Amino acid sequence: MDEPAGDGGVHGQRRDGGRQHAPAVVSLRELSLADADVDAFMSWASDDRVMRYLVKRPRCDTREQAVAQIRDTVLGHPWFRAVCVGGGDGRPVPVGQVSVWPYADEGGRRANIGYALAHDQWGRGIAVAAIRMVL
Repeated sequence: MDEPAGDGGVHGQRRDGGRQHAPAVVSLRELSLADADVDAFMSWASDDRVMRYLVKRPRCDTREQAVAQIRDTVLGHPWFRAVCVGGGDGRPVPVGQVSVWPYADEGGRRANIGYALAHDQWGRGIAVAAIRMVL
C-alpha cells in the first residue's frame, strides 16, 4: 500500500512524537443532518488518508455529497454511530464513525464492524474505545 499523503503517518501509529494526551472521553450517538454533524462528517469523509481504508464508502468532496451520504446511507443504517469526543465547550463532537452489519448467512451470530476516524484524531485510543463500546 502507498503511504498516506501529508505527514507520512501510518494508520494506528502516533504521529505526534509520542506526546501524551489526556485520555479522550469517547461516546457514541446517531449522526444527524444538522450543520455541525455534516461539517464533522466531512472532516473524515473528504480525507483520502481516512477514506482509502473504506473501500465501499464514497469519498464526500462536497457538502452536498456529505448530506446525500448521511441521508441515503447513514440515517437508514440500523447500527451506524458517530464516534464523539468532548469538545471545547464540553459537548461531544463527532470525530469519526463506527458501524456494524451482520452476515446474512450466519443467523446473526457474526458481523462485520467498520470504523473511520478523522486523521488528526489517530493515535489517541479513540477508535479502540469506540470499538470496545460496540462490543
